[in-house]
Amino acid sequence: MCTDPFSWLPWFVLQRILSNLPGLSTLHSLYTASPEVAAFLHWNNDLFAEIVDAIIGNPIREKGLAPHVQDIIRLIILVWTHQRTAGPMQKPDTGILSILHYVQERCHECPPMLKAISPLAPSAVLYQVFCLMTRLRCLIHACFHSMIARCLQLQLEHLPKNIRYHTVLPVVDRSRRPQGILYTPVDTGPPTWAEEQRLLNSFLCVVLFYELRKSHVERFLVMEDGETIRAILDNNIKRFWKKIFWGCNSQAGEHGNIYPWLLSSKISENYNHYYQCYTTVMNTQMHESEIKENDLSEGSPLKGVDISVFHPYDLVFWDGVRIDSLGFPGWHALYQMWFTWSSIFTEEDWEVLLRW
Repeated sequence: MCTDPFSWLPWFVLQRILSNLPGLSTLHSLYTASPEVAAFLHWNNDLFAEIVDAIIGNPIREKGLAPHVQDIIRLIILVWTHQRTAGPMQKPDTGILSILHYVQERCHECPPMLKAISPLAPSAVLYQVFCLMTRLRCLIHACFHSMIARCLQLQLEHLPKNIRYHTVLPVVDRSRRPQGILYTPVDTGPPTWAEEQRLLNSFLCVVLFYELRKSHVERFLVMEDGETIRAILDNNIKRFWKKIFWGCNSQAGEHGNIYPWLLSSKISENYNHYYQCYTTVMNTQMHESEIKENDLSEGSPLKGVDISVFHPYDLVFWDGVRIDSLGFPGWHALYQMWFTWSSIFTEEDWEVLLRW
């Protein structure tokens, strides 16, 4: 007697149920728990692709994934499919070159560049993707709590009222700093949807970067489409190496060890399971300008925190409300922001800055 409740469902009903799951991690759990679901997805890779597309492209607010994150997942699927069906690429696929710059963060109203996963994508590749997503979201959960815990331990100083801390020089000598007011950082709760998307995109860029190297296309990317590969390296991979892994887990080691570490490192039992829970935000916080204020674009004020002392706190990932609550004034008051951020500098940090 069959005990799997999914075995009684018509295929189109099962497809609809799976397409409305809250995330790929949930699909992974069902795949593991239900032989009927596993068989259905394995033997119907075209429907499997449609289901994955429906889950990641869910248009409901705080559901699905941001367009640029959808793009990078579809691009990883494209690369993995090419690896399985055609072997190592001697020349990069034109579709890969044309989409690379879209993995950068952008307005969430912008549609994804890659509209759909190919129905020819092997079921094994799609399975590999939701296994990856399950692991990455657990890692994100662990990294988030680790980084915020560090932020909450900071002894920040705020500039007293009616006092300005401004100079025409890039750095003011520490001896000229006024006495600050101690601020206690406040935790605003779980990550927002936008913060999670930013973290997830950074992890996925690591995956994409190494998979492209594995496919022997890196030198062609640099030669033929240098602008897009620089966008990935400068805005995602390089900064991700410096900020996340330096502060999150020293066992990752050198850059060459990051991808294996990401795929196989042990996660604390506290983070072995991912629970989708976001801090509620106002509509204005979901607006393009709010999200882009602390992204990694050239115009972002957070370009100024690319100093090693800031790496363990990963301020580039947090939205404006969280940064303010943690005690870092926003970019609208630059002299206040610089005073507070510089309050955590050691004597050595000041010496380094004064040498710039």
